[in-house]
Parts: sequence; structure tokens; C-alpha cells
Amino acid sequence: MRFLPEQRLRHAADFTRVRKDGVYHDCGVFILQLSLSTKPNPARPRLGLVVSRRVGNAVTRNRVKRLFREVFRENQTMLPSNADVVFIARKGMDGISFETVEAQFRQCLKHMEKRLVKLQEKSAE
Repeated sequence: MRFLPEQRLRHAADFTRVRKDGVYHDCGVFILQLSLSTKPNPARPRLGLVVSRRVGNAVTRNRVKRLFREVFRENQTMLPSNADVVFIARKGMDGISFETVEAQFRQCLKHMEKRLVKLQEKSAE
């Protein structure tokens, strides 16, 4: 599946809502935040990235963003269609391989699964 422009979180209000209303898990070199969208009839999950200068120079930050986008793109079928996901990169991301990030992402989703079910029940009410 392609990563389409409508799958991006663009507004600060969306990032704030995910942080405030969602669940999160510390995955080691990144933090994963997940919330269910309030957008009517979302067709696909959406992604937001937070990669600060502490992670590294511009080349490193762009590599980390490409890595997160690819992990999201390949694993978006594991997420509900109305999910908003935010990756927050930490300082040690510069030497991490794609396979490691993907494995940590999947492990984080397993840890968040029960909390995500509760979140889905809460949003259905």
C-alpha cells in the first residue's frame, strides 16, 4: 500500500488530541502514541512524526522519518482504519535498522492491544 497525503497528521490540534486522548508505549528508541480519529469515515490510518534536533543533523532526521513512514506503510493493515499514530523519535535512532524498528513497532502494538480495545469501546459509546 502507498503512503498517501491524506494519511498524514498535519495540524497541531491532531497531535495534541492523540497525546491527550490516546494511549502510548515506550518502545526504547521511540515512543508510539495511538488514538482513534474523530474524523468522519476515515478510510485509512494516519501518521504523525516528531523528530527533533536531538536525534541528529538534518540527514539523520530525514532518514529516521523515511524509516518510520516505511514501517507505518508496511504495517498499516495491523491498525484500525480510524487510527492516528504518532512516532516520537529519541536520541539513539541514528544507527537503527529497518528490521529492528519494525520489530519494536509490532511488539509495541501487541503491548497496546488491550488498551486499544478499551479505547475503541470508549469511542463507540
